[in-house]
Amino acid sequence: MKIKEPIIKLLTPQNIYTSFKTNEFTNNLYIYNNEENIKIKDIEINSCHFKNFDFNKVKLENIEIYDCIFENCNLANLNFDYKLIHRTIFKNCTLIGTSFIDSSLKDIKFIESNLQYVNFSGSKLSNILFDNCNLNESSLIETNLKNIEFNNCNLNKSEIFNTSLKDIDLSSCDIHSIIIDNNSIKGLIIDSSQAIDLINMLEVKIK
Repeated sequence: MKIKEPIIKLLTPQNIYTSFKTNEFTNNLYIYNNEENIKIKDIEINSCHFKNFDFNKVKLENIEIYDCIFENCNLANLNFDYKLIHRTIFKNCTLIGTSFIDSSLKDIKFIESNLQYVNFSGSKLSNILFDNCNLNESSLIETNLKNIEFNNCNLNKSEIFNTSLKDIDLSSCDIHSIIIDNNSIKGLIIDSSQAIDLINMLEVKIK
């Protein structure tokens, strides 16, 4: 699967407060933040790299993200509902409880990140890689999935309803106690031991 990489030009090291004052978030490198109680709203963040950033100190509201890298960042409990996020990498990030309801995510890599309780319900996900991620108790309800790859992910207790998993390979993932409906499971690729678990979860009786 080919995922478009972020288009990032020469980055300028920048202080988040300076960008906040100028309302300009393009082609900047942000490393760690000491500032608190800054609210970034109603803008587009484009071609930026955030490292070791705690977004519980810097609030994001009504933003869209293009061509960015988030590395070792805390984005827990943020709200990205009804937003566009394209060509972006989340590496070693915390996204516990983050909401992407009814959003459009395209050409995204989630690498070694914690997405426990994340909510993708109603969203369109296209060209997405989840690599060594924790999606425990995540929600994919009426989610449109296209070209999705899961490698060594934890999907334990995830809720998947009215979401087609056709041709999606979960054979390397932990799907123990996954909560899934019959329509979603059609065409799913799993291994033999996982098949037994799913049969038990669906309360199918084998004679």
